[in-house]
Amino acid sequence: MLTTTLDAMASGGMYDHLGGGFARYSVDEKWLVPHFEKMLYDQALLIRPYLHASLVLREPRWQQVVTETIDYVLRDLRSPEGAFYSAEDADSLDESGHSHEGHFYVFTPAQVRQVVPAHLVDTALAWYEITDAGNFEGKSIPCRLTNRGDLMRSDDVETVRQLLLAARNTRHRPGLDDNSSCDRKT
Repeated sequence: MLTTTLDAMASGGMYDHLGGGFARYSVDEKWLVPHFEKMLYDQALLIRPYLHASLVLREPRWQQVVTETIDYVLRDLRSPEGAFYSAEDADSLDESGHSHEGHFYVFTPAQVRQVVPAHLVDTALAWYEITDAGNFEGKSIPCRLTNRGDLMRSDDVETVRQLLLAARNTRHRPGLDDNSSCDRKT
């Protein structure tokens, strides 16, 4: 049951396959569609079971999830002063300035073709399950549900991930909840 749960959460849309970290919860039974809000405490609570499972069961895919989740927290939830923001919103602005849940995270095949070299487009679309029909409001949440648990990326897929992440980072980011947390030494 543990391995099934960890693989399901890390393969679906709850896990951010490009930037790391977990959305707060899923709104469907397949764990595909997340409520796109990312909470600091969820990251902290999920790192521990993935880390323990990766060490005990010697699963590098779960260590990858741990590393990417920590990277997300340090990169995107840390304030310039060194404290941590409590959450990243679910909504973000589209190109017209309208707020949409999940807009920051989803892709169309056309958007992939704009940023990924032609020889890697098929790899990108297949690995992240990005289709013309989409899996969320006509666009696709990058995921690995078809190949649940297959999370270790080849060099080509890692190149694709970095390109898609860079393209995504040019979009309007979701807002941050500026309630912050810090480590208090007593």
